[in-house]
Amino acid sequence: MSNANPLVLRMRPQTARSLSVFVLVAVAFGYSAEAVFPALPEAVAPALATARLLGLLGAIALFLSNWGQQAMSGDDMIDERQQRERDRAFVLTHRWTVMAAIIGFFYVDLSGLLGLPLPRDYRGAADILNVFVLVSLAMPGIILAWQATTDVDDEA
Repeated sequence: MSNANPLVLRMRPQTARSLSVFVLVAVAFGYSAEAVFPALPEAVAPALATARLLGLLGAIALFLSNWGQQAMSGDDMIDERQQRERDRAFVLTHRWTVMAAIIGFFYVDLSGLLGLPLPRDYRGAADILNVFVLVSLAMPGIILAWQATTDVDDEA
């Protein structure tokens, strides 16, 4: 993909991979901890807010990266190999998000029987939904970065 857009952050696969792990952990921890564990001490709130903010900023950086831009590019903007990679990333994202939704539905259905924690208010439920949406949006670019060979210098 050409670097015609000056807002594209050029990242090597290793950089995007490391950032993606950080983003997934920060977003999942920052948004889900209070919803899943409502009895957390108040002293944890600043750490969770920081994790949410850093995870969101990292997700924006991934979206603006060459990997995120390839995932969002139209067919006329990338070559056939990149189209195949992009399409495969979207298929995998669809599979994983559907699987996560099914697991979430089973968790909600079984939580009462098994005594598992659930959000007690709409804010906690919205936070968990935010994790699902942010991860779903970032996943195609993350997959592209993880599937890239590390010796491709023209990609980074």
